Amino acid sequence: MKQFYLKTLLLCLFTLAGTTVHAWDAKIDGIYYFFYRTNKTAIVTYYSNSSSQNKTAYSGAVVIPSTVTYSGTTYSVTSIGNSAFSGCSGLTSITIPNSVTTIGEYAFSGTKWFNDLPDGLVYAGKVAYKYKGTMPENATIAIKEGTTSISGRAFSNCSGLTSITIPNSVTSIREYAFQNCSGLTSITIPNSVTKIESGAFYGCSGLTSITIPNSVTSIDNYAFEGCSGLTSITIPNSVTSIDNYAFSNCI
Repeated sequence: MKQFYLKTLLLCLFTLAGTTVHAWDAKIDGIYYFFYRTNKTAIVTYYSNSSSQNKTAYSGAVVIPSTVTYSGTTYSVTSIGNSAFSGCSGLTSITIPNSVTTIGEYAFSGTKWFNDLPDGLVYAGKVAYKYKGTMPENATIAIKEGTTSISGRAFSNCSGLTSITIPNSVTSIREYAFQNCSGLTSITIPNSVTKIESGAFYGCSGLTSITIPNSVTSIDNYAFEGCSGLTSITIPNSVTSIDNYAFSNCI
């Protein structure tokens, strides 16, 4: 293990930019998909990036299959993309297979399904999707066992969150998942997580120290930016890349 103190940490490392899906390849049984042909996986996406056009793309009860066949090739449905169902006010229910391990931010924003749910942490399939409503002060949350990922901005601006337990089933903490969780004083990242995504702990000013598990290989840009209370961090040898501004404004 390598112990780095932030005052001497050099933040001059580079990495490739992420990719955002903006289009769809096919509509099958009422669902829009983008296909990754190299690994034969599919992502559920939106009809149009215009909210006015996309709002009627999905309605009623939507059932996402675990696999879909297109042009003679079978793809495993592994993700729901950013804003995939956003603005679809007629969406009343969603069935998500176990094959879906990640869900993008704002995926269900403005849907009847999400709006009708009670306040609290909303799960979509095996994904911790979004904390709904205003989190009370000094809140403690335990992510349920079997959860595969924490979606982007799942706990964004939840300043009342002081403690969270993440099970070993979680493999990814998505972009800005804990953005501005200023009340969070400590967090244990499980050994199942392989990447700290962009802005995951952005603005978590209450964090004073953190240990990155040896399962992590990369720390994305802005991952800990604005963590002004952070004085030390333990980074394992497994980490081979630290992106730009990962620890910016931490001193």
